[in-house]
Amino acid sequence: MSSGQPGWLYTGGMRDTNKYIAFKPSGIAFEPQRQGHDCVHIFHYNIAHADPAILEAYCYTDRISYRPGDVVSIHASATAAQVDITIIRDGSTMQVVAQFAALAAESAATPDNFYSEGCDWPVLLEWTIPEATRSGFYLVRISARRDGQLVEHEHGFCVCPSPTAPKARVLFLLSTCTWTAYNDWGGINNYVGAKPPEGLHFAPRLSLHRPFARGLIDSAQ
Repeated sequence: MSSGQPGWLYTGGMRDTNKYIAFKPSGIAFEPQRQGHDCVHIFHYNIAHADPAILEAYCYTDRISYRPGDVVSIHASATAAQVDITIIRDGSTMQVVAQFAALAAESAATPDNFYSEGCDWPVLLEWTIPEATRSGFYLVRISARRDGQLVEHEHGFCVCPSPTAPKARVLFLLSTCTWTAYNDWGGINNYVGAKPPEGLHFAPRLSLHRPFARGLIDSAQ
């Protein structure tokens, strides 16, 4: 796959083993690239670098669907000492339903098989869904600030109606299976991926215990 730039060819890879081949008169040289960064934008993806010099914050929930009264476990990794969590009901009018400020955070390692087995990050927050919560889709926004810089990331989950709630006339279906299939956070999904030493390939099995790629749920940044 040509990069469109003379003398470069992307060969795939993940983490610090991303490789580009530089064609030089004297032969071929392999140039290492930082994980998650693509110097020619052929395959650009989000991933937790776990580098204190890079401000980042990512999160995911333990499930994709809950009912009122259930506990939502929010797992996170951040290079900031503290993060904020905002839970928002999605819709024509965005409704903030819960906010948590200055939560102590930590930067967690991401295992190599995160895409199939999950990231296994620690629980940042447990939120019990109030009994009166309306059904719908809810955003979880994690925010981190440092030295005037702000980063945000969004995950999301569904709240199903309580068994005793009145029946609605319209049922709204969410394409959560498709979201998962196309979610390339970390550089891999059901269609394409980067993992050494095979190069570009796809993952036949995906875990829900990983963040959504930026912009898949919301595009705050």
